[in-house]
Amino acid sequence: MTTLILLAAGRGSRMKGLTQDIPKCLNHYHGKSLIQHILDISTKFKEEITRTVIISGYKSELLAALEYEILENKDWSISGPFRSLLLAEKYLKTTPCIVSYTDIVYGEEFLKSCLVSKASIFLPSNANFEQSWSGRQVDILKDLESFISADNKLIEIGNRPKALNEVQGQFAGIFKTLPDGWKSLAEVQKSVDSQNLDMTGLFSLALKKGISIECKQIKSNWKEFDLPSDFDE
Repeated sequence: MTTLILLAAGRGSRMKGLTQDIPKCLNHYHGKSLIQHILDISTKFKEEITRTVIISGYKSELLAALEYEILENKDWSISGPFRSLLLAEKYLKTTPCIVSYTDIVYGEEFLKSCLVSKASIFLPSNANFEQSWSGRQVDILKDLESFISADNKLIEIGNRPKALNEVQGQFAGIFKTLPDGWKSLAEVQKSVDSQNLDMTGLFSLALKKGISIECKQIKSNWKEFDLPSDFDE
């Protein structure tokens, strides 16, 4: 009985004209919107995923057509992903939850790994990150974040790497929590009380407080959409 929570509150300012009239997640890639790619994968696990919730913000009314439960973050322009996620706390406190960004497209292995995991906090890692970043109009080392693990336990995340050997994978924009794992993350967030705290920053703080985070390298399709050029193929 798992809840899928899709974070779709932000505009995506680096997308320029592509988000002037619609949220980033409603831009199309290979014939359908980014968020629809995720929704279509989730239907393959409809016996395990019994509820889907979309957290909206920018152009919230346009997401209503998807006919899922919508939780609107009216303060989306001044708050980060964690603040949006708090709107779904009634589910996070009571059910296993998979949380996913919606400016990404990924293979079903990422979602499946979350469903299989029994860990309180679980992060599937994009092991094909070098392939994912190839061809993008960004400096790979400046755009990547550190991700170091051992024995399927996360050791470091979210720092600026000085070399690629500090990067064993990348946060894939999807993670799972059980109610006790969410409680731990919420307590960490309260210790900093930042409106704009992002998820890798939260996980990094959690590790420093001794909270265990399980991870697994996933070698599958994964693509992020931050710039208009990311839609070019």
